[in-house]
Amino acid sequence: LETNLDDMSPEHLPFLMERLLDDGALDVSLVPQLMKKGRPGSLVTMLSRRPGFERLAGILLAETGSLGCRFQVTGRIEAEREIVTVQTRFGGVRVKRATFLGHTIANAPEFEDCKRLAETAGTTWRAVHEAAMVAAAAGSFTL
Repeated sequence: LETNLDDMSPEHLPFLMERLLDDGALDVSLVPQLMKKGRPGSLVTMLSRRPGFERLAGILLAETGSLGCRFQVTGRIEAEREIVTVQTRFGGVRVKRATFLGHTIANAPEFEDCKRLAETAGTTWRAVHEAAMVAAAAGSFTL
């Protein structure tokens, strides 16, 4: 789903994104644009599964005041995802592990966990993140 906005204050856009994600959107992106008559605007693009598609379109229209939105039905190939907890010298960090065709293709430590542990340990976020990545690559995790 997507729509162009040229009459909504940019300070309201983060609320719109949060609302759509909380209500089931898989992803929401905002791209600044120069609209007709030289107006600054935004392109709002949202990914959604088919069930709930109309409900999310209704939220998009109600929250923005837009008179319509475009949609396109397309296929999607997805990696399998799981959340695991890895143990580091700073403490446990949740890591989103993605696999495709039986192979791990990505590990993504949870930002908020790394931030919290860095603040507690008096170290950098990067140090905690790197420790979590090493632990995830070594396979030392719990579900």
